[in-house]
Amino acid sequence: MTRGGQSRKDPTMLKGKKRAHHPKCCIRPKASHVDVNYNKLHPSNHVKKPLCIATWNVRTLVSNSSKLYQLASVIDDYRLDLLGVTETHMPSSGIEKLENGSLLVFSGLDSAIIMITDKQWKKLRELWTRGLMKTNPDCPRLSALVEEAVGVGLSMDQYFMKTARASTGMAQLAPQSINVMVMLAMAHDDLGVRTGLSLQDQMAMISLPMDMALFKTRKRAADSTADDVIKTKSRRAWPKASDVTEPQVQRVQPSCRTVEGVVLVLGQGDTGQLGLGQDVMERKKPGLVAIQDKVIDVCAGGMHTVVLTVKGEVWSWGCNDEGALGRDTSEIGTETVPGKVELSSKIAQLGAGDSHTIALTTDGRVWCWGTFRDNNGQFGLTSDGKVQPRPVEIPLSARVLKISSGESHVACLTEDGDLYTFGCGEQGELGRIAECFTVRGGRKGRSLLLDPAPVRMKGKMGSRKSHMKFADVFCGSHNTFAISDDKEDVYAFGMNNYYQMGLDGDAARYVPEKVESLSGKRWTQIVGGQHHTVALSADGEVYVMGRGQYGRLGLGEDMDKEVTKPTQLTELRNICGVATGSSVSFAVTKNGEPYSWGMGTNLQLAQSNDDDVWVPTKMTGRQLENRDVVLVSGGGQHTVMLARDKDNITAA
Repeated sequence: MTRGGQSRKDPTMLKGKKRAHHPKCCIRPKASHVDVNYNKLHPSNHVKKPLCIATWNVRTLVSNSSKLYQLASVIDDYRLDLLGVTETHMPSSGIEKLENGSLLVFSGLDSAIIMITDKQWKKLRELWTRGLMKTNPDCPRLSALVEEAVGVGLSMDQYFMKTARASTGMAQLAPQSINVMVMLAMAHDDLGVRTGLSLQDQMAMISLPMDMALFKTRKRAADSTADDVIKTKSRRAWPKASDVTEPQVQRVQPSCRTVEGVVLVLGQGDTGQLGLGQDVMERKKPGLVAIQDKVIDVCAGGMHTVVLTVKGEVWSWGCNDEGALGRDTSEIGTETVPGKVELSSKIAQLGAGDSHTIALTTDGRVWCWGTFRDNNGQFGLTSDGKVQPRPVEIPLSARVLKISSGESHVACLTEDGDLYTFGCGEQGELGRIAECFTVRGGRKGRSLLLDPAPVRMKGKMGSRKSHMKFADVFCGSHNTFAISDDKEDVYAFGMNNYYQMGLDGDAARYVPEKVESLSGKRWTQIVGGQHHTVALSADGEVYVMGRGQYGRLGLGEDMDKEVTKPTQLTELRNICGVATGSSVSFAVTKNGEPYSWGMGTNLQLAQSNDDDVWVPTKMTGRQLENRDVVLVSGGGQHTVMLARDKDNITAA
């Protein structure tokens, strides 16, 4: 994952016109609106008055800066059917119970509004994070749906109309999306919360649409059921704090490595990435790094290294000119030796890229520091475009179970199987950005890239399906691989200029595309260097594809060209782990033997000289004689290994 890699395509930004419309029935938003001509769009002559004509600009809806949300929907038989509403009569105020369990609150004669201020949003999100609230205040599926509509040049209402006419796909999308975008649909004044209340009391006062028992309702008739429409003549009665109890939630925790060992390093050390002090500029054979605690995970970035200890602490060393170490290195030489990164939570997983580091806490929160980089240099880490020299929490709307990092992008897999990406997207590695917006977000701004958002599958005729669920995710340097929820199919997006994703043609992919050559087989790892990919199957077999120059594929000197489909390295058996650097590859056997192949110039391979290695060759060195290797991580110009004493190794 080297800094300043191969020049990548700079797509042309498309110009678009902005139209604004501010309905009298709604509070005027600060963002631009999309005008909707319902008389022209609707195929029938009985156009009914919409609940809300305006649609929020997608960046306002999705971003965490404004915290304002608004649902635009039309009182139309077709669409109401999709929403699960059983009748078209809408009360002037009150709560409509949808068949799917959602609540639609009408505040006013012709408007249904989700309007949340920044302060109120923070309170709601804190409740949701603690498990006291079932409805995610970020409304991720609503945000994704609107982002999707705006992304194809339609307002949300137009998009509903378009998909309703298509009839296929939308019938599955709408109920799922509407159910989780459940309206926190209290009007602005109804969201007032008195100060001095506990979080539990605040939740009760805010009146969340998550449990009908929380509301004092009036039956429509003697035979009405809980699914009937609930009407109210006046302001809703707030539930008492005593009515709300903390739910007993059993959650899956992010996985964490457990095998303890020591850290070995080799390769180039001119920026301190070896952690051996100022005087060590390179090592041909592995050297031992002095760390006071046992280590369970190691990760090599472009020119820095991070490790995770048994205590859940992160230590870092190497190049810190863009904040990748997450700590103060103003004192000369402190970047060349291990130093602790101050984090408030215990860490379970690590990832490192060119100039950034990412960490996943044991409770599913994501922290990151440093910066992403694109062809123009520093890109920033957060939507304000700033470098973050200290850890900052990434505002994700769901608990994360796994993180993976490419050279300048990150993928996060949530407990619900949704895949979120953020970072640089110039080559499509985010899987959710149109090509015209991949260069710093174009006219939409860098927040389009740097604010985490879910990846979706593209449907027929330009429509999109609901979020596809995934079971695993792996990032290459400039691409991403995702395993379907049933673990049968592999999808990829990003750079494919040397066929490193196994897809036909060398064009970049900006949306997920099924990799037929990888599908149908179970994979435990898919890793990628700058122009090649190494995949490990569940039965311990290693497959490679992509650029063959310098021996990085391990197929021999006769195979120095592109390999377009996964090709097995038959000499490697019983492999438990694989890794790549920019132009090098590694494999570790179940009995702890490490193998390397590829470019030898940077001394990353632990071989007798700096020649290129064209076939998998066992790594050697004094520090390896009495140790078994647990895992290997390849950086831009250095290699990091986790090893432990022989006859004392267990499965990671």
